[in-house]
Amino acid sequence: AKWDQKSISSFAQISQLLRSSVAGELIRLDVNRNGQFMAFEVRLDGQTKPDSENDPKNEPRLGKPTFGDVPPNGPSVNGSPPNRFSKTDQPLSELKKSMMPLVNHFQPSIVKLTSQGDRESLGTIVSWDGLVVGKLSEVSLQCQCRFNHHVCNATLVASDSKLDLALLQIPNRFLQLANLRPVIFPRRPLPIHAGRIVVSPTSAAAMAKFGMVSVTPQEISKPQPKCNNAADYGLELHPFRTHQVPNRAGNLTDIRCFQVSGVSPGSACEKCGLRVGDLLFSLNGKLVDNQAELDQVLKALRLGQTLEIVVVRKQKWQKLTAIIRSLAPKIEEDRWGGGPFSEIRFEFGSVIIHDTGLNPTHCGGPLVSLEGELLGFNISRSLRVASFALAADSVKQFVKSSRPNANIPHSQMGQDSPDNPW
Repeated sequence: AKWDQKSISSFAQISQLLRSSVAGELIRLDVNRNGQFMAFEVRLDGQTKPDSENDPKNEPRLGKPTFGDVPPNGPSVNGSPPNRFSKTDQPLSELKKSMMPLVNHFQPSIVKLTSQGDRESLGTIVSWDGLVVGKLSEVSLQCQCRFNHHVCNATLVASDSKLDLALLQIPNRFLQLANLRPVIFPRRPLPIHAGRIVVSPTSAAAMAKFGMVSVTPQEISKPQPKCNNAADYGLELHPFRTHQVPNRAGNLTDIRCFQVSGVSPGSACEKCGLRVGDLLFSLNGKLVDNQAELDQVLKALRLGQTLEIVVVRKQKWQKLTAIIRSLAPKIEEDRWGGGPFSEIRFEFGSVIIHDTGLNPTHCGGPLVSLEGELLGFNISRSLRVASFALAADSVKQFVKSSRPNANIPHSQMGQDSPDNPW
């Protein structure tokens, strides 16, 4: 009936959900068996954990998942970790095994955020008040917060477009219900030097990443690539000319405007709902009278911004609303391969640069040291061998400036790092 609160209507939908899952991920299945609804926690290594309340016999009723069309080690797409559904997890290296207690310690502070269009990223709990830090360009005003099978709504309460940081609020009771806790901030900035081993925990322990700081924290001067014209947004237009459209009285009148002649598949404009033949009247309330005005409006757009487009379609006025989710064209360095990369990946000010092969969906999670110190928060996968993180002190200042009374936990006085039980 449901997969992690998502209603299932076809086998193709199940197949798609499986391919987007990872080995070791814990999911909740709601099933209808002979008219009786049951809930199961299932880990994608073949093990099942029935919900004792709905299944008092405590019998594992689901068999091990087998998927003949998935290779043993799973496909690897765009450098992403392979999906696997075999009986056991892929053996971890001794180094990775030794770091698992550290990863497990930080997991109750990391949640998965799902925004409009099922866009996913990570959020890190930073206070006992239910404040969560995430990547601004990956979240929306309202999104879902998930930890294992626990789900709640998260509301955007503050943002910093320069740092691409979002501050979201979740209910306090959700922390207690899901046994979550905030990360512990160091009381003073920690020294970060090249060669230091760093860990990027995620909401699934098996997906944790390990790497090394490349250089001392510094500001990257490379500008964020941006779309500059309609073509960059996948929009093709007929020349500006006169068209007849209905006025408020229903009579036809002449106006000069652009007509859409083509929309690239998968582009921002296609996701906004534009179609070939639409007459483009205004963008975000601004009349589009010429090419220069159109380019000016498009250049000002940022990822995550709401875009309102007024068009005339088949002699009827329509307003299209969408969230901008894709802007940046490829840059020269992308020829090196790797990726996928974050949409917003530069211009954050001073950042911690490390060589972890971070997936963009894991931005918003913490960056920690082997000693359990909170060093920063991952903000972008920028290049083939470069991921960026904002220093913990910068993020703490952002949270305190937005919520001065936030209950942010700190390490004990005189200690650089918290006393982690791992």
